[in-house]
Amino acid sequence: NQMCHPELDLIVKEKMLETVDDAGKKIWSCSICYYTSNKTTNMYKHIERKHLNVNLFCEVCHRVFKSRDDLNVHKRLHTAEVF
Repeated sequence: NQMCHPELDLIVKEKMLETVDDAGKKIWSCSICYYTSNKTTNMYKHIERKHLNVNLFCEVCHRVFKSRDDLNVHKRLHTAEVF
């Protein structure tokens, strides 16, 4: 969930550039490197993993992750039901 870290949202958004391609579709560009994507979620993952020195900890096992997406995927392991 991107809204659980509002200060991180602001930092990431500062590094995202929005443009429109010839077909009128939004394209997001990283202001630090040449990465582009048509999805904001991919841009969030890219900037957090590649350009920000963030350490996000799992509250259950204390494992460290470099993006909120990676942490959220991992958290599902702790909440998954075992059959």
